[in-house]
Amino acid sequence: MNSFQYRKLNTEWQVYGEPLSHICMCQDETLAQLITGLLNKSPVLSPLLCQMGDFIERLKLIAAPMRPDGTFNRDRSACQKLAKEVLEKYGY
Repeated sequence: MNSFQYRKLNTEWQVYGEPLSHICMCQDETLAQLITGLLNKSPVLSPLLCQMGDFIERLKLIAAPMRPDGTFNRDRSACQKLAKEVLEKYGY
């Protein structure tokens, strides 16, 4: 069983829980409540969110900005490896 929850953080509502620690931020409590309910009832949405979370984390690494010295943290082959790993993990 999924265990997603929501809570108020400053002026927004955060949806969080397993298998991801942070899902989204909402301006409206009702929307946060709806998203939480759907995630807790759906055997399909939760794995898809995990997959999407992995993709987003890899893309953030690949899209990191240039360092002040004009170089990047990862070269093309490192970026290719990051992308290939996550694609293979999910059978793409």
